[in-house]
Amino acid sequence: MNEHTSYITGELTDKHFPSRFSNQIYFSDYAKFYLKYKSAYSVKFPITGTDNFKIDNRMIDLQANSYLVVNNDQEVICLPGNSEKAISIFIDPELLTDVYNTCKKKNEELLSNPFNIDNNRPMFFENSYPLQDNLLSDLIIRFTKSFDIDKSNPEKFGIHFFFKVSEALILSQQETFKEIKRIDAVKKSTRLELYNRMIKAREFIYDNWDKNISLDLLAKSVCMSPYHFHRTFSSVYGHTASHYHKLIKMKKAKELISLKTHSISQVAEIAGYDNIHSFSKSFKKLFGSSPSHFLNN
Repeated sequence: MNEHTSYITGELTDKHFPSRFSNQIYFSDYAKFYLKYKSAYSVKFPITGTDNFKIDNRMIDLQANSYLVVNNDQEVICLPGNSEKAISIFIDPELLTDVYNTCKKKNEELLSNPFNIDNNRPMFFENSYPLQDNLLSDLIIRFTKSFDIDKSNPEKFGIHFFFKVSEALILSQQETFKEIKRIDAVKKSTRLELYNRMIKAREFIYDNWDKNISLDLLAKSVCMSPYHFHRTFSSVYGHTASHYHKLIKMKKAKELISLKTHSISQVAEIAGYDNIHSFSKSFKKLFGSSPSHFLNN
């Protein structure tokens, strides 16, 4: 461990958390506790099991293969969960604000006026998100895979690590707000509510990627009519829910093939294909090579 990392085993108490968060990573292998604290900007993710949080009177059940974004100065209540390993990355608000201002300005402007900085803190859309194709998800996936190795390699958690997390968080949230703006609603509160339901529907697809999911089932899962759901989901993500489900199936199938724990025919069956020929055709169309070529290369 170094100054930026803490490994916590056993029940957490207030003494584990400073009055002012700096750049810090907390590893925990114990989730059966109650704790309330004021957070800095943070990204939280269980490696196994589920972590339970209460934020702004909302209950959030954070499952493995997902992450939670928390804003600066937000009160967080940790409730007993069942995760065996979990990680929280806390980012100093001054550091993240510096990265935020730098990302939104051109180099010429930064050089000509380097100290004219907007000190307003960015506000993110606090929610749980499935690990998907964005910079923050990619970083989290790499981080969790090297969890045990990196604990003994403290230099990996220097200031450059928090720059990288901040940049990935900001860019991922920029895409989130673009998706929110695509929702046709006059009131901001309506857009946010609909977007929150789309996130839940997307999580439902991720959690049930290897099952048959009908449009009616997805719509009911977020309390919407089939057409209203179809129209909103397509606007936000640029795909119908059925096409999005197919994309997730193929990406998950690719992961299974790379693990070499199943044959290609077994993966095709898991992904819901009746025969290996149609699976191979879909795989090649999406990834540019056949499953067998991908496996051997």
